[in-house]
Amino acid sequence: MNTQTKRLYRQLLVATLLMGGTFNMTAPVLAQAVPTAPLTGAGTEIKNKATATYEDPSNPGTINATSNEVTITVAEVAGIAVVGSTPVDRNGSSVSNGDILDFDFTITNVGNDTTAIYIPGKTILNTGGRIVGGQIGSTAGANSVYIVRINGNTLTTPVAVPDAGVQSDNAAFILAIQGAGYAAFDGSIDVNQEIVVRVPVTVTETVATNPISVQFGNTADPGTQNRQNILYAADATTDDDVRTADISEPAPRNLGPANGEREAAAFQSIPLGTQVTTRALATVLKTRSLHTPNTSALDDDQIRYRLDLRVEGSYPNASSFAVGNLEGTALANAITGAGAPTGAVILVSDVIPTNTVLDAGFLPTAPSGWTVVYSNDDPAAANATALSANWTTTAPTNQAQADLVKRIGIVRTGSMTAGSSTLTDTNGFQFQVRTATGFAGGQILNIAQAFGHTQGDSDLNRIIYDESGDQFPNNFEGTTTPYADGAGGFDPANDDGIALATYGSDPSNQPVNNPQSNLGTGSDGEVNLLSIDAPGSILTGPRGVPGATGPGNSNQTDYVNQSISPPVGKDPAVALTNAETLDLVFNNTVRNPNSLGLNNVVLKPIPAEQADYAADNTAANQQDPNTGYGTNATLPNGTTVKIEYGGQSATYTWNGSTFSTTDTPIKITTLNGQVSLDYTVTVNLGDGAAQNAAYPVAIVAFVDEDNNNEFSRNSTTPTAESIFNLKVDRTYTGFVKLTKEARILDDAGNPITVDATGAAIADPDGFTTNPARPQPGWKIEYRISYENISTPASTGGSGSVQLSASNFKIFEDGTGDTTNPRNGTWAATTEHVQTKAVGTQGTVSFYNTTIDTINPGSGVPEALTNTGYVNFIGSLAPNGTAGTPQGNFKFQRLVK
Repeated sequence: MNTQTKRLYRQLLVATLLMGGTFNMTAPVLAQAVPTAPLTGAGTEIKNKATATYEDPSNPGTINATSNEVTITVAEVAGIAVVGSTPVDRNGSSVSNGDILDFDFTITNVGNDTTAIYIPGKTILNTGGRIVGGQIGSTAGANSVYIVRINGNTLTTPVAVPDAGVQSDNAAFILAIQGAGYAAFDGSIDVNQEIVVRVPVTVTETVATNPISVQFGNTADPGTQNRQNILYAADATTDDDVRTADISEPAPRNLGPANGEREAAAFQSIPLGTQVTTRALATVLKTRSLHTPNTSALDDDQIRYRLDLRVEGSYPNASSFAVGNLEGTALANAITGAGAPTGAVILVSDVIPTNTVLDAGFLPTAPSGWTVVYSNDDPAAANATALSANWTTTAPTNQAQADLVKRIGIVRTGSMTAGSSTLTDTNGFQFQVRTATGFAGGQILNIAQAFGHTQGDSDLNRIIYDESGDQFPNNFEGTTTPYADGAGGFDPANDDGIALATYGSDPSNQPVNNPQSNLGTGSDGEVNLLSIDAPGSILTGPRGVPGATGPGNSNQTDYVNQSISPPVGKDPAVALTNAETLDLVFNNTVRNPNSLGLNNVVLKPIPAEQADYAADNTAANQQDPNTGYGTNATLPNGTTVKIEYGGQSATYTWNGSTFSTTDTPIKITTLNGQVSLDYTVTVNLGDGAAQNAAYPVAIVAFVDEDNNNEFSRNSTTPTAESIFNLKVDRTYTGFVKLTKEARILDDAGNPITVDATGAAIADPDGFTTNPARPQPGWKIEYRISYENISTPASTGGSGSVQLSASNFKIFEDGTGDTTNPRNGTWAATTEHVQTKAVGTQGTVSFYNTTIDTINPGSGVPEALTNTGYVNFIGSLAPNGTAGTPQGNFKFQRLVK
């Protein structure tokens, strides 16, 4: 069984930040947000609605989702924040013992009035180094804190802060600042203006990755390293505090701050230099190179596969790992047989598919430098994996011996350099199977695995692992990996290499690599599927998989789910107009699985209730919106269905009970035996389709026995049109639902428990669609919950196409206006709160003004000025519990 099917409930979320070759561990995690714009006035409305884009992997193209809008009105306050910048190494290299680092801290007035600031003359915490005295400019003495910028004015000479500290409106201090090039300084710090101090440190740490740290400010809670804008609590030692100090002003500003004087502190850390982790990147590729049906019997088909291994020369996410060479990993048992390699090996392995046996008439050969190996061990045994199997180089000499082979593979000793592969070998590694005696038709599924080790990696238990079906190494999902070490996540307890023959019963719905090899999408690998079906029938299904099955493992219930895109920004509660329901094209295949031809094959849409009956001769039992046909009332009147094949075209219009057309229905005069033909179905929903809803259209392929172009099978004539097959082309009007809520956090971080009307909030965490009025200096925390509203597949079935959203990303753009459908106005009135933009899945990128909705990690660093976010989630499978969010993205904004 592949990893994805067994690891659904224990996915890992890993976020590693690399900066200049060193891990910046503590500061990004603990730093708080500082506003950079004027304080927001009372009565200001802050509007927000989230938007998202995602794709249907079977029909690439952007689909939009929009949440409800939340409006927050700001109430009617002194504030201060301190934030440390990433320390700067003066020699510009990685942080080393003896280097001088400049730790800069920015003190910002985040209140709504001009104030003075008390600046301490010392820090209270320093690890991994020592404070440098007299190291800036020509300043002499042992000062540890220097002023380098005030109110945006960089001083010509840094001004030392006395050890005892100084208040910014101190007369002597004002003169010193004026003498350093800021002639207009009067001791006051206006709203959103700032003082930047610098603390120089000489590195004394000698152990790689150990931190060099400085804390600036000393809040009342010494156990918390970063506190912003909290009530100042005077203590016996005040010369290490960073705090506001009210300036005497005329009425009505002469009463002092309503929330008291405020203080703040910040902690900044950077580790001693270390190296970027190196990982080898293995991509195992599987192709089905031949299928020979032979006789009309189904148990003598021959299927040939080719396996290749590619060691990538570049990393999907270059900021996380460096590319390495691939070498062998240890097997549990020594390989036996003539010419058997010894020691660690690189292994490419494939379990012989269920319902097949190895074909002794086609003995495989290996690429240059590789050796073919066989294993008779049962892969379904407890804890059986390719690494624990007994392997031999001895090939079977007859079919009876070949029947015993359960795994086949190739191994090599030594290493493969990054950028090398077996693809250049003309024949490569190919093996052939034949359907087993007694096989009466069904699905042939399998998946390949690759194992190795990163050359030079001292951890011999860290196995490089990949599953076939896609173009991504080490079980990456595009440019991201769910595995912290980037090695592929091999799990000996689960990764037995067996492709589930009835994977539709698994809650994760193992993805299928259709229609071409190595183009699959989804977590880990994707199975290779071949449908072999009984004679005397006809099949129609998704492109390349005409024998796909649906609920009950029936090929009368298979389906393709696709989605149109609602207009960006459209209220999700408002139905779509006819102009907004654009054409949606379904690519299908019809196949004659018999040895003899079929004549007069017609393709057409039929009413849902007729299809419901024809599927199993039982009426009204296919109501599941994701796997059934629905009812006639489901489809909006005016819906059009256009079928095209071989230059023929017929368009049907739905009137509530029947499909009518003035065109000649699509008819294939002769569909030869063992032939598959592709055709398209284009659906355009009628006016009034609800958003985030499913609209199925039943398509029938049948042998027109009475030559009237009508599919006559119904409860009155239950045996009519004896050779037919059904499928569903189902249009969703968006299938990822967003719900926006918010809560207000006071300056202590406590949720406000009543909404804007004063009513108690039902949610225990304080989230509501109608939050209370926040004061400046309080925070708004938004929560965008999401759910893939398409239903998971019912038990059984394979090859049908579900709606597992890919490239799913939520974006929050706070720079919107009335002309921008992605309308959020919070950027002008709030500032980002660091470390509080988090998603339960995926990664978060930060932006200023321009949002890149495509590339994770392409944003600017997390900073106080961030005006937008993108939560790059990746894949989102159909929800197993309808109405229950599958995850959320939350972020906090500090009201200015």
